[in-house]
Amino acid sequence: MTHKEIKEHLALKLKGDNSSFVLTPLALREALFDVLRNTRPISYVETTEETSKYFRKISTTEHLRLPVVDETLSDDTAIDMEEELCMAVVYFLCSYGSFKNKEAHEKKATKLISTYDVNVIDASLEEVD
Repeated sequence: MTHKEIKEHLALKLKGDNSSFVLTPLALREALFDVLRNTRPISYVETTEETSKYFRKISTTEHLRLPVVDETLSDDTAIDMEEELCMAVVYFLCSYGSFKNKEAHEKKATKLISTYDVNVIDASLEEVD
């Protein structure tokens, strides 16, 4: 899914709720993290001591590597993630911008994630700040 497609989905799903919600690099990064935190695909989990805006700590020894977000949000830039998970990103973005349906959008995102085969949520690996 490209940035353009994400913007189009947002405009459609937030129409009448918060159609003026603007996709920002920070919001996209946070939505990607929400999806990855709930799926933890092996290719994104790294053992590192490095601190960077591209890593989030998920346990005492592991960090989650975030996909790099094109700061210009160029329309043709693709999100490096399967299509189902891209839709979960869209629903998390909708939950951030929604005035009326925040919880409904979050539920749709987590439902998409729960059917994905790399769903390895483990309460012992909850996010550590």
